[in-house]
Amino acid sequence: MRRLLLVVIATWPTLAAARPSDKAILANPGVLRDRVIVARYGAAGVALDAMTPSDHDTADTNDRAYPLVDETTTKLRIVVDHDEARVLLWIDRADAAWTVARPTLVQGTRDAGVWVLPGAPLTITGDGQRVAVHVADDEVAVDGTIARSALRHRFRPTRAAPSPPFTVRAIASAPDGPPLITGTTSIGVTARDGGVPGWSLVEHRSARLYIVGWARNSDLEEGGLLSLGTGTGFGYGMSDTTRIALDPGACLFDERGAIVGVQTGRGERYAYDLGDGRWSVYVGTNWGLHTAYVRDRNRGKGTPAWARCR
Repeated sequence: MRRLLLVVIATWPTLAAARPSDKAILANPGVLRDRVIVARYGAAGVALDAMTPSDHDTADTNDRAYPLVDETTTKLRIVVDHDEARVLLWIDRADAAWTVARPTLVQGTRDAGVWVLPGAPLTITGDGQRVAVHVADDEVAVDGTIARSALRHRFRPTRAAPSPPFTVRAIASAPDGPPLITGTTSIGVTARDGGVPGWSLVEHRSARLYIVGWARNSDLEEGGLLSLGTGTGFGYGMSDTTRIALDPGACLFDERGAIVGVQTGRGERYAYDLGDGRWSVYVGTNWGLHTAYVRDRNRGKGTPAWARCR
């Protein structure tokens, strides 16, 4: 009599690696792979229960991307470098822009079409499973459609594209076919022989868009394009406050004593002595001023010795 031996092999899911500690993240935000794009400056704070409305222009974000530390269903925690400090800041998820996690076709076909890339801030309109999308880079704006299921808040950055050797004003979906894009300004492209006399197969790649299509050889102009970024800054002043000097590496804490930031440059901050070795200090961000705390390990025994993160 034969016996059948049944062996059951159980496979357990691999546990996700624990994210780096807040202290490690503040020392090197590069350990974080995911990013989110801030579309507007809304409420923010170093602690979930200490979020306050922004006192800056809510829309003046330049669609900047920030390293993502943590998230809840309604909140995102990001790394912000500003005002000689690096802080971990909670913001509302609703203030983040939609993007995609992988290149996604929004217009045309796979042979000649337009893809939005991870990190492209998307303007979404409409309801249903497929919605209208608008996206623009420094050179061209595109309208198309996208599956709602493809939308994400978090993404991983892609490598920057090399400077293209040609420029062109129009890209067609096929030789003598309808246009994919047309514009009054030229966009940078690479070109190769597509096997059609008088036409080249061209590609445009930026941080936000990937476009493949056709251009007339006579429309190609040599010379790539240089894009320039913009930035903003601000200052603030207070009266009737003490100023304390902090060196790089001084730890910033929240009210409960958790590490929420680190001083990155040498400078002075407006501060209040709380009398227990802690000083409240103000840290400026694009969302406004936020209160953090530093600890004097000497506590009145001479020159302050601020607790350090590094």
